[in-house]
Amino acid sequence: MCRPLLRATRVRASGRKKSLAGGGGHAFEHLSNTYSGIQLYWLQAALKLPLKPASRVLVGSSGAAENGSPMSGGYAGAKRMLWFMANYANKIAEQKRLGIRFQAIVPQQIIGGTGVGDEASAAYAGARGIEREAFLAQFGAPLPPRAFGDYVIAVLDDPQYAKGFAFGLKGDTGITVLEGDAA
Repeated sequence: MCRPLLRATRVRASGRKKSLAGGGGHAFEHLSNTYSGIQLYWLQAALKLPLKPASRVLVGSSGAAENGSPMSGGYAGAKRMLWFMANYANKIAEQKRLGIRFQAIVPQQIIGGTGVGDEASAAYAGARGIEREAFLAQFGAPLPPRAFGDYVIAVLDDPQYAKGFAFGLKGDTGITVLEGDAA
């Protein structure tokens, strides 16, 4: 089942609405850990097929992997773990001479206009006693879902990003190489 899906899919996005309210983020943490497990299977499948040489697999992380996320339990750690897993997958791909590359996409701000982004921004704004819009404004220019998608496609299509490992996406700055080389 994974084989046709991996071959036919250039960009994969997975998300599920998670609750930040109450319980110290435990429900959110459980779903984040489940998502990390799903990503592990995805990476393993990409290594086993194998994909065509010069293929790239993008792993969705979060700015929380760098800055933390105090209201969401283990979310930040789970998102950082995705960086480690992609790095390990790169080493395996090199050892096996597969010619494929794993890269991390790291939104550097909460993305309003999405279920998870709206819920997270509302929870953090509420905790600070400010409006959601004021909380989101702290990130600078918004990063609408369409712009986020355009940046992801640019990472895949623009040769300058072929050798980088982790890419930050932000409304103000666009695409930034966080780790690895840029051409």
